[in-house]
Amino acid sequence: MQRGECITSADNREGVCLPKSTCLATGGIVAGTCGFLSFCCIYQGTCRSTLSANESYFVSPNYPNLLTERLDPSVCIFTLQRSLFQKDSICQLRLDFNEFNLAPPINGNCGGQTDSFVISGANNFASSGLPATGICGDLTGQHMYIDVDPQNVFQPLLLVVTIANEERYNRKWSIKVQQISCHSAFKAPSGCLQYFSSEQDVIESFNFRGMPISRQSLPNSGAISPSNEVNYFNNLNYGICVAQKSNNCAIQWEAVTFDFGGLEAGLASVDSSACISTTAVSGQSDEGDYIIIPAASNDGIGGLRSLFCGQRLNSIARSSVNSPIIYLWPWLSPGGQIPGSGIIPGTNLHTHAVKDCPTTDGNRTGICVRTSRECIARGGRVLGNCYPQTQLGSQRPSQVGIGSTLNFFPGFPVGVCCFYQVICGGTIAQNGTYFRNPNAPQEYNDPGACSVTIRKLSYDICQIRLDFLIMALAQPTNGNCDIDRFVINGQSQNDILPPICGINSGQHMYIDVSKNRGEITLNVLTTGQRSRRFDIRVTQIECLSPYRAPENCLQYYFDLVGNIRSLNFDLYNNGYTYFNNLDYTMCFKKHAGFCTITYSAPRETDNQVDPNRPITPGQSPLTANYFDIQADSKVGEAAGAGIFECPSDFLLLAGIRYCGGKLNGNIFQQTNPTTNSEIFDNSTGPLYARFVSDSSQVKNGFYINYRLNPCFIAGG
Repeated sequence: MQRGECITSADNREGVCLPKSTCLATGGIVAGTCGFLSFCCIYQGTCRSTLSANESYFVSPNYPNLLTERLDPSVCIFTLQRSLFQKDSICQLRLDFNEFNLAPPINGNCGGQTDSFVISGANNFASSGLPATGICGDLTGQHMYIDVDPQNVFQPLLLVVTIANEERYNRKWSIKVQQISCHSAFKAPSGCLQYFSSEQDVIESFNFRGMPISRQSLPNSGAISPSNEVNYFNNLNYGICVAQKSNNCAIQWEAVTFDFGGLEAGLASVDSSACISTTAVSGQSDEGDYIIIPAASNDGIGGLRSLFCGQRLNSIARSSVNSPIIYLWPWLSPGGQIPGSGIIPGTNLHTHAVKDCPTTDGNRTGICVRTSRECIARGGRVLGNCYPQTQLGSQRPSQVGIGSTLNFFPGFPVGVCCFYQVICGGTIAQNGTYFRNPNAPQEYNDPGACSVTIRKLSYDICQIRLDFLIMALAQPTNGNCDIDRFVINGQSQNDILPPICGINSGQHMYIDVSKNRGEITLNVLTTGQRSRRFDIRVTQIECLSPYRAPENCLQYYFDLVGNIRSLNFDLYNNGYTYFNNLDYTMCFKKHAGFCTITYSAPRETDNQVDPNRPITPGQSPLTANYFDIQADSKVGEAAGAGIFECPSDFLLLAGIRYCGGKLNGNIFQQTNPTTNSEIFDNSTGPLYARFVSDSSQVKNGFYINYRLNPCFIAGG
């Protein structure tokens, strides 16, 4: 019998149509009929219950009757085990508070002498913007999205209601819990505690319909006495998101009731100095109460504001009337959808949808945001303006960045170019942030540890790309980074990179953090007094991003034509060497219509220039050495190939080991040729090159060109 949705006859809750025997055997409750031999089945539990059904209800004891008696113990815990039979992993849970009435907050706080509701086992409850002591009061009609670890399927989610038994109150709750798969269209964007998908709706602050109480009116015993204080809670900072519908380019907010902080009764406030909390307890510091609607105003064009508070919703300060507030989405993707939807109050706009822009600071890029105020609020620095994409040039990741390649919507203001940077001891919380050395852009000399922490923007972040605009540390000693070193902590255990040092400007790498549950840190560890510089761009990449590198690829190249070089490569063999104990892969994007790849060492007449040490005007080009990998002693400076000539250090191309002083694809037709020639890879699978070194001897490394070939080319 096919399953279908139904509505229970007693309380209009949603259930599923099942045979009676199936419903009862799986722990359900028959709550109505669907038709012949089919019944409306719901799954519900109360204190000390455990359920795993996809749509479950956590209800108060003796529901639907009021809970008037005291609980013993005073804590009611409902356990949800994730279903192990889902086709896709579970990333989120949606909680719908169909009915929810607990004792109200005391001076804006839940817990302690009044009730509280908290969630244990969620990834983001502590960072969701809800108070650590929980929520309470009247939450009927509210909802929230909670992130869970899709890998840790055996970790239960605990919904915990704590009753302040010394006070009497008519309590009752029915919370619907839905499990949402990682790739579901109903999954809320990162940073959204609430998510609305209708074109029209109403949002309310938590406990908007409830009655607060104050400590001054709290009796020693007996029933709770309400007061006239503000209803919402202290220490809130959460995001309410609205899904953008196709062909919609703006959102309008209109106040039904509005009262958030403010210094003047009956007037609108739009400045942080005026958005003072009206619930602050004497003697406690408070940063103010307000709603953030980024870069919005009465008409959506002029007089843009981001903070709104007071007793009227209006972008004009001290206005005595409410006005519609309009926010224009600043850019759209080619399909008309905006990544991540619109983040409305309390969170950053499009926290990991990166739209790169050139800054006025050298070759660095920034992130396009709507206004200077928004950039500064995020901790950034305005370095230029954003222009339509026709003025930005190529959007390939190796030039402009690894974020989403969005097109600006014609006719809208394009905003400012916002630049983010951190130095030692900082935290990276914005995409496209630069980790720079102290005293940047100048050199620094002091020894010690310089570290930053990367905060993942969401659980859907699987990779971090590091672009080394500048990386100039002390050179290795016999292949070991024993003076200076750059170390990454927190990447997945099967993708560990050994410490690197020396000159690596222009290089990049991808770090796998898909299984990371702790901190990710970038560390520059130095000893001795010497000049050093580094400037590293950090980009977080979502699991489903088209810019995510294939697994086990330390480097990933998007261009049809380019070059690859070993870490710490020196074009003119000035003593720079690759490192010991390397084993990493360089991968190439296989574009549609391109099937094979050709590798070649540059010709001497190409006059290739080392990006770390360019030739000055009038200087004669030096003799370049493009390929130099430790080989068996009999090979010498000639070309070597195969496991016998390249037993320990080698560059693997088309499944063949290459080493020696030349790169030559005719190695099996000639005995150790002394010239370079092309190598053609027509493998049917992924296109990649692999470099391996042992712990004994090291050489200069390699700098070789590559080009992808159209599928109809049969040879190099």
